[in-house]
Amino acid sequence: MSQTDPVRHPTLETTRHRVLLAGGPALLVVVGLAVWLIVGVLLSGHRTFLFDATVTPHGDVLRLRGVGDATFVSSDDGRIHVHAGGRYRGSPPRVDLADGNSLITSSCPESALSRCRVRLEIAVPPDLALRVQLVTGSVLVEGLRSNVAVATDDGEVTVIDPTGPVVAETGNGNITVSGARSAQVRARSASGEVDMNFDAPPDLVDAHSGGGDVIVRIHDPLPSAVRTDAEGGVATVTVPVDPAAPRSIDAATADGDIIVSVR
Repeated sequence: MSQTDPVRHPTLETTRHRVLLAGGPALLVVVGLAVWLIVGVLLSGHRTFLFDATVTPHGDVLRLRGVGDATFVSSDDGRIHVHAGGRYRGSPPRVDLADGNSLITSSCPESALSRCRVRLEIAVPPDLALRVQLVTGSVLVEGLRSNVAVATDDGEVTVIDPTGPVVAETGNGNITVSGARSAQVRARSASGEVDMNFDAPPDLVDAHSGGGDVIVRIHDPLPSAVRTDAEGGVATVTVPVDPAAPRSIDAATADGDIIVSVR
């Protein structure tokens, strides 16, 4: 009596194996493409970003918000000239003008696949007030006659030849004010040196540092009420001191020396 072979039915494991084999090439293509895209972005060279605009100001204040190093100088034609440049990988930076050309914003996308740096050079009418607020970036302001207010969480602040009131703040970096003819200058650095140099005697100086020296030098100073607080350091004052004077100099540091002297 002959024996017949039993009929073999495909098992679930065999079926799954066949499906995987059938879909293998397509799956490999998809995975390979994804890997290629990721590696391509990571290994691709940085690209250049450029932005240029010339606009007429509306209002008496120009504001800058965002990220990036920024330089402000005086324009001689009454207009605002914005030039931005940088390098990026992945998503490019953005620079926009809004609120009737009174607001400039700059952004720099950051992710696992994106990196960028941006620098702005802005020429403004010298009598236009300036308000700068950056998350990160250093700021240089030169030759403006109106109010200047600069704040950055991480970066240096330099103001050259101001004649209007100045307010400068940084969370991490030095503050330098030179050639000042401003009646009022306030500067605060959470971690850095504060250095002020006056070409004319000011009415009010407020200089504070959380971790650095504070230096105030004044050409031909008038008698002033001087207050110093140098924790962990030495305060040296050589300007004329009069506690009843209408002019005041307030200098303090949590860790450093203080110098208030004749230039």
